[in-house]
Amino acid sequence: MAIAAIDAADVVKSASIPGIDQVFTMGIPKEYISDLTKTLVLITDANALPDLYGSGHFHALSRMVEVQIFYKDDVTVDPETTLVSLYKAFESAGWTLGQSHGFQRDPDTDGLYVTFYVTDEKLIK
Repeated sequence: MAIAAIDAADVVKSASIPGIDQVFTMGIPKEYISDLTKTLVLITDANALPDLYGSGHFHALSRMVEVQIFYKDDVTVDPETTLVSLYKAFESAGWTLGQSHGFQRDPDTDGLYVTFYVTDEKLIK
């Protein structure tokens, strides 16, 4: 399947970044929603726009995903180190780093989280 969120999740999983316990796409299962014993990464599609126009047709999709890291309460790896490791993994895989919303606290769980965006360009036939 060629969904941007799945491709991005493969980047995260293959990077084996210390401090990340699980990676999910499209949603976090209910049993993990309030679980502050694991650091979770959620990747969802943000948009896919036609790109690389030529001869009146587009030849690529510019695919953006939203990446959220939900940190466990008792972090063993500095949250910023985990974030930078993710940035480097996406950059090495050819993704372009986008906007980051900085570290925040979840109003329901008081857990620390951060949201950022990455984009890749997928050539189409």
